[in-house]
Amino acid sequence: MNIKETIDKTALLAKLQFNSEESEVFAKTFEQILEYIYIIDGLDLENVAPLHQIVESEFEFRNDVSAKYLTSEQALLNAPDRNENFFEVPKVIYKDEK
Repeated sequence: MNIKETIDKTALLAKLQFNSEESEVFAKTFEQILEYIYIIDGLDLENVAPLHQIVESEFEFRNDVSAKYLTSEQALLNAPDRNENFFEVPKVIYKDEK
């Protein structure tokens, strides 16, 4: 299967439509990608360790310390509507009645 056929088949499967100019651009781009893959494929990577992360970083964990928190009463002080210890909000899901 040549590149043009690959583009046409991929477009069909993805339900996309390309004009001839777009197909030409994609064909050139695919050819460049394939050339790059062939270069990588020819490299001797026998002694190269797999890459797990692109950026090497050490995670810095913070201490798990107790902090101040709001009580239910404090959290509900500015609530426009409440129902006992809960925020009351308008209904946003409606059953479609037919």
